[in-house]
Amino acid sequence: MIRPKRHHYVTKAYLDGFLEKNEEQLFCLLRHRLTSFRSLPEKIAFERNYYAFKNKDGSWNDGAERFFAEKIEEPGLPILKKLAAGRTRINWSERNNLAMLLAVQEFRVPFYRREFSRLHQELTRNIVEAYEAITDRRGLTGYVKMQAGPEPVRVSIDVLKAELKESADFSKKKELAVLFSTAMSLAEIYLHMKWTVHYATGEKSFVASDCPVFSIYSSNKGFAALMRTDVEVRFPLARNALLTLTHDMPFLEMAAKASTKEAKKMWARTPEVRIDNWTDQDVAKANRTHAAHSTTLLLSGQDLSWATEIMKEPSRNVRMWIEPEGEGYRTKTEIRYTPE
Repeated sequence: MIRPKRHHYVTKAYLDGFLEKNEEQLFCLLRHRLTSFRSLPEKIAFERNYYAFKNKDGSWNDGAERFFAEKIEEPGLPILKKLAAGRTRINWSERNNLAMLLAVQEFRVPFYRREFSRLHQELTRNIVEAYEAITDRRGLTGYVKMQAGPEPVRVSIDVLKAELKESADFSKKKELAVLFSTAMSLAEIYLHMKWTVHYATGEKSFVASDCPVFSIYSSNKGFAALMRTDVEVRFPLARNALLTLTHDMPFLEMAAKASTKEAKKMWARTPEVRIDNWTDQDVAKANRTHAAHSTTLLLSGQDLSWATEIMKEPSRNVRMWIEPEGEGYRTKTEIRYTPE
């Protein structure tokens, strides 16, 4: 049996939703290129063996590829298509399936996978080098603090040294595990946010990209964070529909003031999916924002000549880096996009 080597980070089944009627190919525009080209959805947005890694015996392990297909895409895509078709009455299970699809799609793309790997390697190397540079070895325990998240973690320096020498396949396996665990945490937050589906009512269609899930903020001051009150997570569902997630501040304030019993009831109610109709002007504005956040590739069922100038410039997606803080290090971010 021939194993599939093309692993899509944006699936064909999703990209099919951006095709214009009676069309089989998408318009595709690469960043820093002047002209677009046409491609079938199955022949774009993939990398060879993107999710696969070698087992100790040299055989390929395609478990992650099958997992994403069977456990994330299979239950999530029907809900995506349901919302795109205007059927917005969904239950908790359906909402959970789409939240998982959204979160995994956000982090499965090359931009985030490579950033996670780079940041982890940079953090590990910085800690090991700083530890080995200590001249007075008295009182050293062989452990260090890693503070890339909200709480510091105590880690053996020998473990960190070993990580720097890991094989590419072992690192890839760990990278995929981190990707999924991070997506699980975010999906739980996405599940309870305010969902709004914006439907295109004119002639213009929404675009997709190599980073179809991204966040924007009303201000570029401060650090990027999902818990910011001004965050807006965007995910085009198809050529005619775009999903946004925001924090429902009035609901959160009421839940905080309610009794424990009443708050529990409030959180148990299935939130409604709100509906909003967008004109061609609204869609064009949203598409320009999406183009600015794409890393390398913009996709659409319609001509992309309007995006050439945007794609000549560097991506405006969030920038991340590691910085010393206190006794450890912390991941810092820079918001590089200012809303129109």
